[in-house]
Amino acid sequence: MHEGWTAFEADEGRRERAQKLDECLAIYGGLFHGQPFTYEGRHYSVRPTEFMLPQPPVHQPHPPVWVVGAHVVGASRQRSLERAARWDGLLPTVVDEHAREGAPSYDLDSFAQVLRIVREMREEAGLPWEGYDRVVEADSSREFVQLDGSPADWEEADATWWVESWWSVPQGPEGLAEVRRRVEAGPPAPGGAQAPQRD
Repeated sequence: MHEGWTAFEADEGRRERAQKLDECLAIYGGLFHGQPFTYEGRHYSVRPTEFMLPQPPVHQPHPPVWVVGAHVVGASRQRSLERAARWDGLLPTVVDEHAREGAPSYDLDSFAQVLRIVREMREEAGLPWEGYDRVVEADSSREFVQLDGSPADWEEADATWWVESWWSVPQGPEGLAEVRRRVEAGPPAPGGAQAPQRD
């Protein structure tokens, strides 16, 4: 765990965090179905209320939830991928004890493999693949995440979103200028060319 997290609370361990995440997601989904809503979990509980209820969300049944799904190489059960398959989108990662330190957690082949596993899980649960988001976290400058392949290659591997991830953006005008440059550049066009700019 990064010290940015542990500055606020102790690391309870992966199992405890996973249990809390599952409960929070259940509460999130339940609250959007309206009142009365009751939940009793190991960590959290909710009882019906009429206090300051929000309007129903425009996006039904709730705003989309993208879940990090960790494919644990060699594990007989993939609980993290099961969780991601139940929701609206997947940010995949691959956990492999033989991976090289500092290497990206997946490549085009392992990304496609994880998508095949999650697609099968969704099909078995009677959930559609169409409309399910498959997210690549990447960095067009190749400073933070150094993935091989162009955005078109990742699209061919069945990715539906490219999230520009730049964790080392400097504070101040220089960093702000680079963020604006990336936003104004827009998404890459098919074939790797830059998309035309909008006026």
